[in-house]
Amino acid sequence: MERYDVLPPALKEALMQKMKTDSPFWTLLGMELLDARKGWARMRLPFDRKLVHPMGIAHGGAIFSIADSAVAMVLIGMVDRGDAFVTVEMKLNYVLPFRVRGDHRGGPDHPPGHENRPRRRGGPERPGRTRRQGAGDLHDH
Repeated sequence: MERYDVLPPALKEALMQKMKTDSPFWTLLGMELLDARKGWARMRLPFDRKLVHPMGIAHGGAIFSIADSAVAMVLIGMVDRGDAFVTVEMKLNYVLPFRVRGDHRGGPDHPPGHENRPRRRGGPERPGRTRRQGAGDLHDH
């Protein structure tokens, strides 16, 4: 992580506070910004029953939401203050399902009662003049 510059302390604190108090969508899902640097972010999405589909597996839209939000947090320290940006295109490969605590189906990697807390980490790969392309990982921690 040493290759990512630290955000100015006032910017980091303001960003973390703003996302905690002024983001209704994040509040709805329960997303949390744990750390941010220029070009790097770590987020968490604690899962509960409101984020699953009828099979007890986390809805792909919830997973996609934390990935998309993490990209925004990665970029926020890399753009000029006041610049607006949006996701133009995004691809996500779902490799394993996330289940919530108390899911009776469990499995060898996810025993009953196991609680998944997906975290998203990532950074830009190729900076461009008007677009940035990046990659990241979503982990069950």
